[in-house]
Amino acid sequence: MTTSGAALVVKTLEDEGVELVFGIPGTHNIELYDALAPASFCPGAPVARDDIALVAAGHAPWSTFVAVW
Repeated sequence: MTTSGAALVVKTLEDEGVELVFGIPGTHNIELYDALAPASFCPGAPVARDDIALVAAGHAPWSTFVAVW
């Protein structure tokens, strides 16, 4: 059985200690969001693209854990 690219991305994020992922599910990354479902970290999905940058930037100085956007 082969491993999908999305599963490899999720595995890498888990190995790096990421606890929160910001993004908007869409046509081009839906497989990644499917792979995030059983993952140990939480996907944050703000409503608009601009909101993601603001949430991620606001999150960074106040958090003690790793998040990606």
